[in-house]
Amino acid sequence: MIVLALGIAGCGPQEPAAQQRSDAAPTQQPAAPAAVITTNPADAATGVRPDTTVQVGVQDGLLSQVSLTRPDGEQVPGKLARDGLSWESTEPLTASTDYTLTVRAHNGDANRTDSTARFSTLTPADTQQVRISPREGASVGIAMPVTATFSRPVTNKAAAERRLVVESIPLVQGAWHWDSDTQATYRPRDYWPGGTRVTVHRDLNAVELAEGLWGVAEEPVTFTIGAATRSVVDLAAHTMTVHRNGQVLRTIPITAGKQGMQTRIGTKVIMSRETQRTMNSATVGIPKDDPDYYLLNVRYAMRLTNSGEFLHAAPWSAHAHGKANVSHGCTGMSTDNARWLMGESKIGDPVEFVGGTRPLHEGNGWTLWNVPFEEWKQGSALD
Repeated sequence: MIVLALGIAGCGPQEPAAQQRSDAAPTQQPAAPAAVITTNPADAATGVRPDTTVQVGVQDGLLSQVSLTRPDGEQVPGKLARDGLSWESTEPLTASTDYTLTVRAHNGDANRTDSTARFSTLTPADTQQVRISPREGASVGIAMPVTATFSRPVTNKAAAERRLVVESIPLVQGAWHWDSDTQATYRPRDYWPGGTRVTVHRDLNAVELAEGLWGVAEEPVTFTIGAATRSVVDLAAHTMTVHRNGQVLRTIPITAGKQGMQTRIGTKVIMSRETQRTMNSATVGIPKDDPDYYLLNVRYAMRLTNSGEFLHAAPWSAHAHGKANVSHGCTGMSTDNARWLMGESKIGDPVEFVGGTRPLHEGNGWTLWNVPFEEWKQGSALD
């Protein structure tokens, strides 16, 4: 019965199923559309800002090759998105430069599309450089500030500050503080460790510092911090104690500012060193007809304030050294001690004055160490 049933179900000539499929017409797949490449800037663009991020995109395909080159063949680095649909440059352009952007993409059928775009960046109406202090190769003291000085006012301070990068070995925490539109000062939280190597990067290429005023790329400046020398002047005790690397080197008898011309208290920094200097009181507001007028040639002078306070030899007041304050505001000592002190001192060494009442006003010298670090950081243009 089962065999019969099968015979009825299969009556008439039949072809195998596989043979029937092989005779069917094949299904045609539509061709994949060509990949479409877009670029920004567009081909033939001129006057492109150097801070422009070059962008490449593709539709109906994937990017396989992107090259952005300068006339000398140097490539501008860039990053391809993980999905292969976009690319963008990761470094700024250079002003007054021609660029060639070549792109290749493939569609779903692996067919290739090539694109070439040429554009040029703007020629700045004006550029400016930045001067860094200390100078290249200098050896300075542990309280030395880093200053970046611009010849013209900077309005885009945040952009400028991002490109003023301070690196140090060992690593220290620090911050920039804008003193004015033309100067920013950097300091660490605490004094620099002795022996620190500091490098200041100043690549301001493609930074518009003010409207129409562009920065340029400049070489970094590297300097070193010398031995950790620090002095403490006690105005009440009439002494100056010199420390190096935590050890006392010498305690020097001194005289400081007399009544009415008291020496200011606070942390000062040695700003200059001169083996001989002529001091004229008329330059600090004491005229010739004043009983306190002086015109002196002094030895071993080291400036501490803009207003005229120095460390220097004062042999004429030897009777008061270690006993009384009789000067016009400077810190005087014997010639032998002044000679020794200059030999042991560097620009940037801190001198801390205690035992008095007259304050040191901000900006009267390198007064940055009298400002708490958290307050100092508020002068940064960055959050």
